[in-house]
Amino acid sequence: MMTVYFQHVGGQNSARDFPRTIGVGNDVRKFTPSDLGQFSSLIPVGLSDFQVWGIPGGAAGVHEHLQIGDWFLLASSLGDEGGVEYVGKVVHILQGRQSELSKRLWTEDRFPWVFMLKGEMRHVPWPQFLSRIGYAANFDPRGHTFGISRQKMSSKGYVTDFDLIRSVLGES
Repeated sequence: MMTVYFQHVGGQNSARDFPRTIGVGNDVRKFTPSDLGQFSSLIPVGLSDFQVWGIPGGAAGVHEHLQIGDWFLLASSLGDEGGVEYVGKVVHILQGRQSELSKRLWTEDRFPWVFMLKGEMRHVPWPQFLSRIGYAANFDPRGHTFGISRQKMSSKGYVTDFDLIRSVLGES
């Protein structure tokens, strides 16, 4: 079974980091291995048109459990104006801390747990997102990354991770 993760990135950080490695507005960023310069050898041959994301050093446990095929949702900010801005599926996970790659992509080494995704920019309002995943309206994930539990998914009637993603995107 795959896991659906979501991370609260924050308004300032998403404004700074999304254009570099995820996308802006409706335009998703599409990397090829050569875009990563000296780090291109870390990417499997044939993988292209991907996005790159890194999670903070303190999120080693998330990185350890992350699997190819998991979903990863990025929330820019909370509240009525905020929401999930990106939905992607994990297509490759770099092993070990990638501090130098983090510096190259985000100008600092704070995001060493790096992985590749394929997804789309998609605004899902924060209140709608919380309702669809069964979290209280006052839930505050500020700065953290969470996996949505199978129990929580089942309690909302989702059989698979894709059922949850379709619901979050308003496609069910």
